Amino acid sequence: MNEWVADSGKVFELFPEGTHDAILVGLVNMGTVTESFNGQEKKLKKIALLFEFPTILNEEGKPKTICSDYTFSMASQSKLRELIKKWRDKPLSDEEAKTYDISRILGQRCTVHIEHIFKKDGITKIAIIEKLKKAGPTNTVKGTIEPFLLSFKEFDHNKLQYLPPYIVKKIESTPEYNELIDSAMDSTPPSTHPDEENLPF
Repeated sequence: MNEWVADSGKVFELFPEGTHDAILVGLVNMGTVTESFNGQEKKLKKIALLFEFPTILNEEGKPKTICSDYTFSMASQSKLRELIKKWRDKPLSDEEAKTYDISRILGQRCTVHIEHIFKKDGITKIAIIEKLKKAGPTNTVKGTIEPFLLSFKEFDHNKLQYLPPYIVKKIESTPEYNELIDSAMDSTPPSTHPDEENLPF
């Protein structure tokens, strides 16, 4: 092998466009994420939804996943409320929206339409969830990931392996995550040498 020929890296394969059967396998409380809009920073409560596509396999033969994050709001114009509307195949009333428990859709099947768009740089293409609807009678797919909730009250670091790096990075930037880490460090007893107590000084 020529030592002066650089590794070109792994070719990133976009999730295929089109309509696919999926299962919501992960519902994640991301915490308070700081995002920039028109040059101004805003702190937003965010959640992430992880979808598994049992019929779309990666090169290792495992089902592919897509993760999308949303502002955790059920306001009338929010994207999350619109998603729930499409999933239920009927809108939420204002009264329903006040008490709707989004965890009820965890583990449920749906049909997702994927499209490719360019990022703000005008160069990089990404796959996004353009549309979502209630699963039809022919959607009987079964996932490989056990549906999970991830919150700061019961935080399982092992679940981060299922999330894309950009989502993990956002979670780790939040005050809730930093507080979790600080609390874990405070509760860890200081290590001592086994023979330390027997030292003559």
